[in-house]
Amino acid sequence: MDRRKTMLQKDQEPALGVEQEGSAIPGTGMLERNIQAITTVNRSLAHRLCFPTDLDHINRDNAEQITYRIHRNTYPLAADEGAAELILTTISDGLEILLFGAGTGVMLNGIRQGIPSSKVHIWDRDPAVLRTLFSCVDLSAEISDGSIQIHMGADFLNLLERKDELHFIAHPLLGQVYTAEAHLWEVGISDKVACVCTGGLLVPDLEDALRERGYSIVPIELLHVSEAEIDYSLDIIKPQLIAAINYIGGMERVAQRHSIPFLCWDMDPTTDRLAQPTGDSSHLHLFSCRPYLVESFKTQGFENVSFLPLAANPNRRRPLTLSPEEYSHYGAHVSFVGASLTSDAVRFQERLFTSYCEWRGTLDARPEIQEHLNQILAIQRQDFSVYRIPELMKEHMNDFLCHLASIDPALSPTRWVAEIAAMEKRLTVMANLGKFKPTVWGDSGWRALKKYGVRYMGGAGHMEELTRVYNASIINVDIGRIYQTDIPPMRLFDIMACGAFQLAEHSEAVSNLFEIGVEIETWKTIGELKSKVAWYLKHPSQAGKIAARGMAAVRKDHTVTQRLKEMMATSGTV
Repeated sequence: MDRRKTMLQKDQEPALGVEQEGSAIPGTGMLERNIQAITTVNRSLAHRLCFPTDLDHINRDNAEQITYRIHRNTYPLAADEGAAELILTTISDGLEILLFGAGTGVMLNGIRQGIPSSKVHIWDRDPAVLRTLFSCVDLSAEISDGSIQIHMGADFLNLLERKDELHFIAHPLLGQVYTAEAHLWEVGISDKVACVCTGGLLVPDLEDALRERGYSIVPIELLHVSEAEIDYSLDIIKPQLIAAINYIGGMERVAQRHSIPFLCWDMDPTTDRLAQPTGDSSHLHLFSCRPYLVESFKTQGFENVSFLPLAANPNRRRPLTLSPEEYSHYGAHVSFVGASLTSDAVRFQERLFTSYCEWRGTLDARPEIQEHLNQILAIQRQDFSVYRIPELMKEHMNDFLCHLASIDPALSPTRWVAEIAAMEKRLTVMANLGKFKPTVWGDSGWRALKKYGVRYMGGAGHMEELTRVYNASIINVDIGRIYQTDIPPMRLFDIMACGAFQLAEHSEAVSNLFEIGVEIETWKTIGELKSKVAWYLKHPSQAGKIAARGMAAVRKDHTVTQRLKEMMATSGTV
C-alpha cells in the first residue's frame, strides 16, 4: 500500500543540458560523451534523453550488479554472456540488427564482436535503461559514424515499418517486459490504436480485452518519463484512446492537451488522500472499484467518475489439468496467496513514530506513541471482522491527526496504523489454520508462521504459476485487508475463474455480486473459518459444486472484457 503516484512535471529542467543549438553537454563522463554523439546525428532524441527521468527502478545490489525492478521483484539487467553467444550463432554477417531492449551492453558487445560489420539499431522503451547503457559502454564513435543508431519509446513505430529489413534480437529480460511491442513486431499494427499505460498487474489483461475489440496496443510510460516525452509519444502514435490501471496524478492534463478519451480503472489501495485535478478533467473517465473513492474523486472535482467492480481474465485464470509433479509442488489442503504486509507495516510504524516525535519536538515521545499504538491494536485484535482503526485513532491521538492534516492533508496516520492492523490480521488468521498444514505464497514475512505449522512457499508468479496454485489447492482462503471490506478483491474473482473452491471473507460487497453458499462460500470470524475448512475438507464434492457455479457466474458477468465494455459505453468510446 503506497502513496498515489504523480507524473514527472512537464516544466522540470532537463537532467542534462541540450537546450540550445550548438550547446555542449557538460562533463566528460561516458554518459555525456554518448549523448553528445547522439546530438550530432539526432538532436531531437538527445534532447528527449535529457528530460527528467525516474531512475528508482534501476539500482545496484550488494555485489554492485545493476538490477531492474518489476513491481516488487528485482532482476539482473545484464544479459548472460552465454545467451548472447547462442543468439549470435543464428545471425549472418552484414544484416541490420534490431536490439530490442538496451540492457547494460553485454548483448551489444557480443554483436559488435561477433558480427562487427552489421549495423545495429538499439531500441528501448525506457530512457533510464538507455542512460544506464550509455553509462556502461562508450558508443560515441559508432553513434557518430552511424553504425549504431539509437531509438526510444514511440520511435519503435518507425522501426516497425522496416520489419522485413531488420533481424530482431530481444534482450533476455527486457524482451519479457516489453511484450506489447513484441506483439506488434509479430502481428503488425492496425489503424485502430490504443495506448495502454505501463504498470499494474492487470495491464496485460486490459491489453487482451482491447485487442478483442480490434485495437492494436502501443504502451506508454507515465511514471519513468517526463510529460514532454509523453506528449512526443502521443503526437507520434495518435491513438484513438488511452487506457490505464490506477490513477496517476496528472493524467487529466495529458488527456486535456491531446483531447483523447482517457479510461482509467483505479483499483490499488493507497495511503494518501486524493488531490484535486491539475487541469480540465473532461477527457478523463475514472472508474473505481471502491464506492467511497467514487465520491472522493467527485468531491475533489473530477468530472467523470463511475463505480466498476474488479473482474477476472478467464483466458488467464482457468481450470488446468496438472501433472503429478505439479500437484506435488503446488498441491495443498489449504492455501493463501498474498502479501504478509510485514514490510509495509514496519515502514509505516516508523513513519508514524517519526511524525509523532517531530510533532512533540522530542525523540523521547517514542514510548508515548508506542503506548497509543499498542492500545489501539489491542482493541482491534479483539475482533478483526469489524474495522475500528479510524475511531480509535481519533479517540487516542486526535490532536496529532489534526496537526498533520493542517500541515499536509495527504498525510494519513490512520491509514498507516490500518496497514499494521492489516498485517496482524493476516498473520493471525493463517496462524490459526496451522493444524491444517496450510501453505502461503508471497513475501518472506510469512516465514514467521513456520512455528504454527504454516509452510512458506515463496512468491507465486502472477501469470501461469498463480493459476496453478489456485487449481492445486483444495481450499483457497481469501483474507482481505482489514480496511478493505468494501470490495471483493481480485483474488476472489481469479480463484472463481479457475473453477477452484475458496472460502472468501464475507462482506456486503461479495453478497451483492454472488449468491453465498451457492456460487461462493464465505467466513466472518476465525472460528467460523476453521470450522468450514474442516467441513469442506471432508466434503470435497460440495466444494466442487460451489466452485463450478462460481466459475459460471464469473464467466457470465465478471470478466475484464465485460468491464471494458462498460467503461467504453460509459465514456462514449468504441
